[in-house]
Amino acid sequence: MKIEKNYDIESKIEAFIDISEQVRLKYRPEALPETRERLDDQFSNYWPKTNFETDVLLASNEEGKPIAFVALLKTEAVENPWSLSYNVYPEYDTTEVANLLFPEMINIAKEQKAPGLITSHRIDQTDLKKVIQSQNFIAYHNTYMLYLKNLDILPKIAIPMGFSFDKSSQITDPIQYVNVMNEAYKNFEGFVPDTPETIKDWEIMEKKRFNIAHYYAYEGKRLVGACTVEDNLDENRNRRIDSIGVLEKYRNKGIGSALMNMALHDLHQKGKKKVNIWTQGKTTMAIGLPLKFGFEIDNPNSSILYKQKF
Repeated sequence: MKIEKNYDIESKIEAFIDISEQVRLKYRPEALPETRERLDDQFSNYWPKTNFETDVLLASNEEGKPIAFVALLKTEAVENPWSLSYNVYPEYDTTEVANLLFPEMINIAKEQKAPGLITSHRIDQTDLKKVIQSQNFIAYHNTYMLYLKNLDILPKIAIPMGFSFDKSSQITDPIQYVNVMNEAYKNFEGFVPDTPETIKDWEIMEKKRFNIAHYYAYEGKRLVGACTVEDNLDENRNRRIDSIGVLEKYRNKGIGSALMNMALHDLHQKGKKKVNIWTQGKTTMAIGLPLKFGFEIDNPNSSILYKQKF
């Protein structure tokens, strides 16, 4: 097998896209491939405009066919570990391939003085788990994919007293929005974007693929909770609750339930049949709230996060 380090990303973009599509088809066969646009945006637009950069290693077999790649996402915020994203054709998803790419990229991260790394694997990727653990990564967090397959049975929307709710197609107050999400995801180091500047770039990128709706909860003029929904126009593609958060002192007042319920009712009125959520950890907001609305954990798409400090 051969590993390529220094090459023009654009010259290999077809390989990245095809590998990513095959991974998507294996783990989420109900979703149509849409990785070309996402990868083009990430490599060409989003990362260069934010505080993230990327390095990529590509592995090819004896015939020269690309079979796997690993991307190193690095941030200027030195307190946050950098992250490794590994993608491989399902038929090559073995310890042999992962053992070629992971140590090589870890060495690159060390050379660039990364403070640490985070990476993950899906729960049923046992071979990749062995490789990650052999590289001195320690499991510290679980992420879960939750599906709601029936939007026909939803409770009535209940608005808690003393709060007002609003909906917008854009982030109307980036600073308050970032504050809410940073507090909601403060124990999850992978949450991005994390500044008012990068959040606008994220929104521009995502609107190329989705209709985005933001739901807000206010006490007076203070934003105390927010929920973001990404809804693809194509019925066969994704619609998901991308993020939801409530300031800590305002929790357990029905705000999170009202935000999620408003979002689900809107999706139902549009004729959508199912929705998913990526969530981190088994906190009340992360797991308890979705389960309350009938979401189910999808084990093959759930994953374990690992951390390594240098």
